[in-house]
Amino acid sequence: MSPRGGMDLGCDRQKLDTGSRQPKLVVAMASTAPQVSTHAERLTWDQICERFPDEWVVLVETDWVNDRDFEFGTALVLGHYGRRKEASPHIKAAFEVYSEIGCFWTGEIRGPSPRFIAP
Repeated sequence: MSPRGGMDLGCDRQKLDTGSRQPKLVVAMASTAPQVSTHAERLTWDQICERFPDEWVVLVETDWVNDRDFEFGTALVLGHYGRRKEASPHIKAAFEVYSEIGCFWTGEIRGPSPRFIAP
C-alpha cells in the first residue's frame, strides 16, 4: 500500500479504485414497470396502425403466426410514442413483467433511396 491509501503499482503509478465500495446494480422495480390495463383489447397490426399512426408502439403478449417474419395475429399495446428514444426506459422496465416485448414503427418506412435501379 502506498502512503496515500492506493495500491502501489511501482514507479509513480497507483491504483486508486481499490476502495471498499461494492458496485451498485440498478434494477427496475416491478411496481414501476408499465403494465397493460385489465380492460385492454387485443389488436391486429392494421388496427394498431389505424389507432396510432406514425408512432412507435410497444407490443406485448403477441400471438406470432410464425417465427420467421413480422406476421402476427393480435397483440396488446403497452404504450405508443412519437420518438423511439422515449420508449426505451419503458421497454427496459417492462422486461420485469413481460418476457417478450417488441417496439415497432406504424408509419411508412423511410430509408435511403436505391442508387441503382435495375431495368
